[in-house]
Amino acid sequence: MIRHLSLLEASNVGDGVRRMLKKIGTNELWKGFSLKGRKGKRPFHSLLIYDVVIRARSRTFPNVDCQKVEEAIAVTLKHSPHRRSTNQVLIPDDLVEDEEEEEEEEEGEDEVEE
Repeated sequence: MIRHLSLLEASNVGDGVRRMLKKIGTNELWKGFSLKGRKGKRPFHSLLIYDVVIRARSRTFPNVDCQKVEEAIAVTLKHSPHRRSTNQVLIPDDLVEDEEEEEEEEEGEDEVEE
């Protein structure tokens, strides 16, 4: 995983961290995290992926210290609720059909109750 993420091209540390987090999850996911877990959010630094991101960026930018990478992670997580999600999550057709059938059943039950 570290090798794969370190191969993502980036012009600077912040850009690299954003690209990594985009590959790992969506902005919808990251908006529930902060680096230290403040303001009622879950702590990113306690996740296993935290070490992976730090090590992958250290491979790409060996002269950058860990604190700079942490700052980039914190900024990326801070702005994730405001970013438009460009990740396309592919949902299998059978799951979509099941959801549509459930919605139709619920609508039918509402009509019966009235």
